[in-house]
Amino acid sequence: MLNIGVWGWGPQNYDEFINKNRALEKKLDELGGRKWLYAQTYYTEEEFWKVYDRPWYESLRSKHKATTLPSVFDKVKADIYGGRSENKGWAQRITQMWPIGGFYGMFLALQSGDFRLHRDAKWKLH
Repeated sequence: MLNIGVWGWGPQNYDEFINKNRALEKKLDELGGRKWLYAQTYYTEEEFWKVYDRPWYESLRSKHKATTLPSVFDKVKADIYGGRSENKGWAQRITQMWPIGGFYGMFLALQSGDFRLHRDAKWKLH
C-alpha cells in the first residue's frame, strides 16, 4: 500500500479547482487506488458508491443501528455549487482571502474564549 498526500493551494479559479480534483479522483480509480476520506470528495454519488462498496457499508450501518445518521458520502461530499464565490456575500468572500481569513479566525477564537478551556480541564492535576 502506498499513501500519497497532496497538500497546498489549488487553483484560484473555482471551476479549475473542481476539475483538477475530479481528474485526480479519476486517475486514482484508473490506477486501482482510492481517496482517503479525511478530505472532501468531488465524486457524484453514483461514482462514490462504485469506489466504496455501498452494500457492505449499508449492512454495517444496519448492524450497528446507524441508518439514521448521515452516510459517509454525505459527510465527505463537497458542495460544488455552494462553493462558488458568486454564491457568497462580500463578507464571506473577504474572510476567505489571505491574510484576512487568519485574522478572522483568531478574532473568533478570542471572542469565544475557548482558548482558555484548558485551564479548567478535568484531567489536570491540581
